[in-house]
Amino acid sequence: MKVIIISPYYETGGPEALHQLCDAINNNGGDAYIWYYGGYYGENYSKPHPAYKEYNIKLTPELIDKKEYVIVLPESEGKMIPIIKNAKIYFWWLSVDNNNFFQYGNTFTNLNIHHLYQSNYALWHLLNNEAIYYQPLFDYINDEYVKNSLDSEYNKEDIVCFNPRKAYECTYEIIKLLPDIKFVPLTNMSRSEVINTLKKSKVYIDFGYHPGKERFPREAALTNNCIISGFRGSAIFYNDMPIDPLKYKFNLDQLESVADRIKDCLENYDERIKDFSLYKSVIINQKEEFINQVKQSFL
Repeated sequence: MKVIIISPYYETGGPEALHQLCDAINNNGGDAYIWYYGGYYGENYSKPHPAYKEYNIKLTPELIDKKEYVIVLPESEGKMIPIIKNAKIYFWWLSVDNNNFFQYGNTFTNLNIHHLYQSNYALWHLLNNEAIYYQPLFDYINDEYVKNSLDSEYNKEDIVCFNPRKAYECTYEIIKLLPDIKFVPLTNMSRSEVINTLKKSKVYIDFGYHPGKERFPREAALTNNCIISGFRGSAIFYNDMPIDPLKYKFNLDQLESVADRIKDCLENYDERIKDFSLYKSVIINQKEEFINQVKQSFL
C-alpha cells in the first residue's frame, strides 16, 4: 500500500502533523509521500518545506488515484473527496471547527472514507454525526520541545504568554486587570524563539476556541508553564487537555477569577507547577502513542 498525504506548503501545526505522519510511515517500513496543494493549483514543489527537513519525507509530483493507494486528506480539504474515484480516502480531523467536509456534499455514509480523529472533541463530532469507520490518530509535539522539557535549569520570570490570534478581546481584558504583570504574545517568532520565551515564562493562557488538541498549550506545558484556559472546543474534554477544570479552566465571564489565578500561579509557582505533571507526562508520551496508531492504521 502506498500512501499520499495532502498538505499545504506552509508552517503551522496542521502541516507539521501531516509531515509527522509521512515520517512515521516511512520510518516503520511503509511507503508514504507528501503532495503539496501547490500541485493542484498549478505550482510545483521539488523539495519538502524547510520547516520539516528533520522528517523522513518523500514527495510525489502528482496525485495518483489508484486502488492500491491511500490518500490522506486534512479536514480542510473536503473538496478533494469528490475528485478521488479509486483510492481509499483517509480523512484526518486535525480540527473540527475548520473542516469543510459537508460543504461539498460529502456524507458519513460514504464507505470509502475512513475517518481519523486527532482529539476526543473530533471523536465526539464523529459520533454525533454517526460516522461508521473511525480510528484515533493523535499528533505529537516536536522533539525539540521534548528535549527542552528535560532541562531543569529554567530561569523563570513573572511572565505570562498568550497567542494574540486567539480570543483577542478576552485576553486584553485580562491584561487590563493585571497592569503590573508582563504579558508576552507568541507571535512573529521562530521555533527556537518560542521555546526560549516559554522557558522564561511561568504561565500560558488560552481562551480561544480549540478546534483540536492545540499545540501552544502543549508546548507551554513541556517548558514548565502553568496552563490556564477556557472550555471552548477540545479544551472542555479532559482527555484532550488533562488539567484540573476546577482550578485552571474558566468561562469567559470569569475574567476576575482568571486574573486571581494568574497571580496565584506567579506567586506560588513552585507549588502550582506540580499540578501539571500529568499533562506534561501525557505530552511526552504522545509520540510513542502516535507511532502505534500509525502502525494500526497504515502498516
